[in-house]
Amino acid sequence: MDFDGTTEYLGIVPTEIVHKHQFISSKHKAKSDIWLYEVKIDNSKNLNAILSSFINSIYISPLKTLLASDNEIYAYVSINLRPSLSKETYVLNLTADDVLKLSEIGVDLAYDVVIAL
Repeated sequence: MDFDGTTEYLGIVPTEIVHKHQFISSKHKAKSDIWLYEVKIDNSKNLNAILSSFINSIYISPLKTLLASDNEIYAYVSINLRPSLSKETYVLNLTADDVLKLSEIGVDLAYDVVIAL
């Protein structure tokens, strides 16, 4: 993968890059190159607006064209919700428009929700 070219093309600086066969944990190696852009949201009551804004930014970016032109590229948006120790409640509602935009550009959506008991 041309990491620099991908960064320049998308106009977004990745938060992390991982080369194929690089260790991603003490026992596991990456099966492919990974260009990662991560947005962390802490203590925000406006998760829906932040997520919608992020989806809009990737929807209008050249990612749409890049995914359509290369069958070797896989993209997904991962939503990881982890409650803080203060037991705050977060409500996340993806709009049909947000889900449709992700679908149109071929980006999968993954959820990871941790429930503290």
